[in-house]
Amino acid sequence: MTRRRFVTASAGILCLTSIGGRGLVNRALADSLPGADTLAAGLRFRIRWKGDEIGYHRISLKAAGDQLTITTSIRMKVKMAFVTAFRYEHDCTEAWAGGRLTSLDSRMDKNGDKLKVTGKATTDGFDMDGPSGPFTAPVDALTTNSLWSPAFVTQTDLIDAQNGGMIGLVSKDLGKSDAKVAAARQPTEGFDLVTPYLSGRVWYDADARWVKGEFEREGERISYDLET
Repeated sequence: MTRRRFVTASAGILCLTSIGGRGLVNRALADSLPGADTLAAGLRFRIRWKGDEIGYHRISLKAAGDQLTITTSIRMKVKMAFVTAFRYEHDCTEAWAGGRLTSLDSRMDKNGDKLKVTGKATTDGFDMDGPSGPFTAPVDALTTNSLWSPAFVTQTDLIDAQNGGMIGLVSKDLGKSDAKVAAARQPTEGFDLVTPYLSGRVWYDADARWVKGEFEREGERISYDLET
């Protein structure tokens, strides 16, 4: 299945399926922002390094009409000999309307280095302010936090919600396979991803839900395991 066919099929699934008993995000929004409805029950991943649980990645959604508020929360901490060797915290709130990002408020703390990124939609694009200064992104850009959408893997440029500005993305469709998701094997479609900050793989299930991840960050490989 090609990326285009995968995303088109995913949008169709989203318009027909109810998740977690909460019903659909409206049809127009599901068509324009594939994957939004898969967040109706939220996504919660355990993050593991060398078999040990070191944190979590959680995504939640609130919907009102064609308005979406998507929040991302990431926590990672690695201790060695009772000393914290690595700490990473990220919190981001994104507002979407009609398939377009309308505002962003992001905070990141990496080993004590704190970064803030904010942005809002304008008639000309998406105006951002971050560590590198002001920047205007395209009106239709997704963010680096948009892994919950299968449309993520079709992008070549992303709004960097952690550092500000835009970054490039290279992805490759790995095709369909069975993958272990929440202690059970199920059909998925996988993709290789490479950005300036990390590389890895993500998997989506037949309902276009992000269900698994493996990433290399600073020379170390971490895994994302979906909570049941």
